[in-house]
Amino acid sequence: MKSRMVLFCALGLLVSSPLFGAETDQYTGRKVRLEDARETINRRVNALIRRTAQGWRGPRDDYRFAKEVRKAVDGFVVFNKFNKWIGNNPEIDHLNTRPTSIYRNIPFYKTIVPVSLIVAETVFVNGNRVGLDKFSHMFTVGWNSYKKYRIAGESAANEYDAGTERGLLGLRVSGVYSNADLVADFEGRHFYQSLSEDEVIPGKDAIIAWEGDYPHMQRAFDIADHVNAFWDESINTNQYRKGLAQRVLRNLRALCTAYVQSPEYWDITPDLDSHLLARYSSIGLWKNSEYRLAAICR
Repeated sequence: MKSRMVLFCALGLLVSSPLFGAETDQYTGRKVRLEDARETINRRVNALIRRTAQGWRGPRDDYRFAKEVRKAVDGFVVFNKFNKWIGNNPEIDHLNTRPTSIYRNIPFYKTIVPVSLIVAETVFVNGNRVGLDKFSHMFTVGWNSYKKYRIAGESAANEYDAGTERGLLGLRVSGVYSNADLVADFEGRHFYQSLSEDEVIPGKDAIIAWEGDYPHMQRAFDIADHVNAFWDESINTNQYRKGLAQRVLRNLRALCTAYVQSPEYWDITPDLDSHLLARYSSIGLWKNSEYRLAAICR
């Protein structure tokens, strides 16, 4: 009875939260062409930031401004407007990998929540394949991470993010610890910081400048400042709970024929890999490149 209650609660959490579709698969459908959604996303986020600035009332308050932007972009936690907007937007290409995903044929009893049923779609942003769930991590978990950062600093925020992956948003429920989720959390925190802080994005001023108590946009938001190859779970690979890992590996090996024929669809250059590993060295990534097809299919 107790385990059944845990299952129902976990299912309720995922279905009612912005993190429904909690896992994703960028290994599958790699050769399917998708249009880049960068400009579409930029138009949306910039319009919402601008609207927030134009509607501002009261004295300057960087935190409250960030909170209002979060509400405009993301809504309340259980309704994640941004994910719904992307998911329902006909201008954005979506790839549904669930029927043939690396989580297919995994028995329900292997995880608290049946991972084969919660595979989010893939979209293409800034030249990278990204799970739709990553925008929940950016704007929702990233907001909570930003609050932790303001109270307790960078290290505490990094530990908060890693704790969500060890807990109900990852390993404990789905059996998956997603390094790419942590990257999206980190970038979400930096997005909220960059509204009012210079050089959060290297070489760039804050998005908002204030004239007394009046905010205005001094530069545009660009999703390319945040999305990179480490949002892709076939490159920045996951750690799996015992029992799940063997079944995922079996499904990954089925992709080896396609990989050997065209490895460029899945590989990352050594220089970019090293750069991103250094960039995210402090956020709690579990180093496990053995789940890359380059390692599996040798």
